[in-house]
Amino acid sequence: MRADLPACLTAGLEARPSWRIPLDERDIAVRLECDGVTDTVAAHTYGFRDVHDMASEWYGQLHAAQEGDLRTPPRKNLLVEHIRGTAFALPLAICCVVMICFGYSLWGGDLDGSAAAAVAIGVVASFIVTGGIVQAMAWQGLFYAGSGDFRMSAVACRRWTGYGGIILASAAVAALLFNAQFGWLSGELAWLAASFCIAMGALWIGTGILYIVEAPLHVTAATVYGITVVFILHRALGMSLLESQILGVLTAALAAFLTGFLILRKRHTGDASRVYPRMVRQTIFQTAPYLVYGSLYYLLLFADRIVAWTAQTGAAETPVVFRGDYELPHDIALLGFIIGVGWVHSACRSFYDRVGVLLRSCDLEKTQWFNNRMLEFHLRQIAIFLPVAYAVNAIIWFSAQSFGLLATPLTERVALIALAAFPLLTVGLWNVSLLFALSLPWAALPPAICAVLVNLSCGYTLSRIWSYDLAIFGFLAGSAVFCIASSVSVQRRFRRLDYYYLVSGA
Repeated sequence: MRADLPACLTAGLEARPSWRIPLDERDIAVRLECDGVTDTVAAHTYGFRDVHDMASEWYGQLHAAQEGDLRTPPRKNLLVEHIRGTAFALPLAICCVVMICFGYSLWGGDLDGSAAAAVAIGVVASFIVTGGIVQAMAWQGLFYAGSGDFRMSAVACRRWTGYGGIILASAAVAALLFNAQFGWLSGELAWLAASFCIAMGALWIGTGILYIVEAPLHVTAATVYGITVVFILHRALGMSLLESQILGVLTAALAAFLTGFLILRKRHTGDASRVYPRMVRQTIFQTAPYLVYGSLYYLLLFADRIVAWTAQTGAAETPVVFRGDYELPHDIALLGFIIGVGWVHSACRSFYDRVGVLLRSCDLEKTQWFNNRMLEFHLRQIAIFLPVAYAVNAIIWFSAQSFGLLATPLTERVALIALAAFPLLTVGLWNVSLLFALSLPWAALPPAICAVLVNLSCGYTLSRIWSYDLAIFGFLAGSAVFCIASSVSVQRRFRRLDYYYLVSGA
C-alpha cells in the first residue's frame, strides 16, 4: 500500500491557505474523485474499502488540523510593511529636505515671483495631466503581471507611455493657445510653464513604471541623479537654475524610463506569449475610472494651492502669484503625509491576511459573521491609525517651530491645518485602495468628486472674503469629506464583502 497521500490531501495539510476547510465527508470524497481516486484506487492503492471510507477517515484529521491552524492568524511585520509603503514617497521627502537645506531642489527654489508662478503652474499641471495616465498604466500593467503575462505588462507600459506623451504634448499646446488668447502669462513664462509640465510629466510616467515593477529604490536613485545634475549644472557650470532644473528633471525621467523598461524586458525574456492588439475603445472604457480618479486625486491635493495663488492678485503682474509663505508650511506638513502614507500599504496587506484567515474558518452559513468581522477590522484600522498619525504630526509641528521654520502666524496656521488634513486624506487613500482591490473603481469617483468640489468651493469662498491663506481650510474640508464619504462607501460594500470579494477575484 502507498504511504504517500493524494495531492488534494497533501495540499490540505501542507498548504492549507490554498484549500478551505472541507465542508463535510462528501466534500472530501468529491475532491478525491476529482484527483483521480476511484473506489478501486482507494481499495488497492491506499487500503480503504472505497472513496467514502477514505474520506471519512481523513475528514476529521484535516478539519482538526486546519481549525487549529486558524486560531493563530499569520503575523506580518507591520513596521517593515509600513517602511515599504513609505519608500515609494521617499523621493518627494528627499526633494523637500534638499529644498529646505539648499533653497532649491529638482524643481522650485529661490526664483522671482513671475518665474516661480510659471514653474508652479507647470508642476501642478503635470501632476493633474499625468495622474490618470499613471493610474491606468499601473492597473493594466499590474493586471497582466499578476496573471503571469509579463510580456503584455511591458507592452502595456510602452503603450501608456506613448499615450502619456501624446496627452502631455496636447495639453501643453492647448494651454499655450489658451494663454495666447487671454494673455495671462507672457510668452516666455508660458513656455517655461509648458516646459516644466512636459518634463515633470515625463518623470511621473517614468517613475510610474518603476512603481509597477516594485522598484522604489530605483525611483529614489533617479531622483537623486536628477538633483545631482541640477547641482552640477547650476553650481559648477554656472547655468541658470531654471535651465538646470529642466535638464535635471529630463535626466531623471530618462533614467527612470531606461531602468523600468530594462527590468520589464528582463522579466519577460523568453516569454513568447501573444501580444494583444491595442483595442483603444475597450482600453479607454476599462481604464476610464482610473484615468478620472488619478486626475481628481491630484486636483484634491493641489486645489487649495491653486485657490491661494489666484486670490487677491489685482495688483500683481500675473493672475497667479506663487506665495512662498503658503507653500513652505504646506511642504512641512507634507513630511507628515509621507511618513503616514506607508500605512496604506501595510493596512492593505493586513486586509488580505485577515480575509484569508476568516474565509478559511467561515462556513457557507457564516457569511454575515465574516462580513461583520471585516467591518470591525476596517473601523479598528482607522481608529488605530488616526491617533498615531496625529501624534507624529504633532512632533513635526513642534520640531518646525523649534527650528524657526514657522516664523509667522500665517505659516503656523497653514502648517497646523495641513497637518490636521493629511491623516484624513491618507484614510481616504486606503479606502480607495480597498475599492480598487474589490474591482470597484467607479465607486472611488463620487467621494473624490465631492472632496474636490468642497475643497474648491470652501477654499475659494474663504480666500476671497478674508485672506488667501484661508484656502487651507478648503483642503481640510475636502480631505474630511474624502475620508468620510470613502469610508461610508467601503462600509456599505463590506456589509456584503463575501459577494464583492468573490466576484472581484481578489
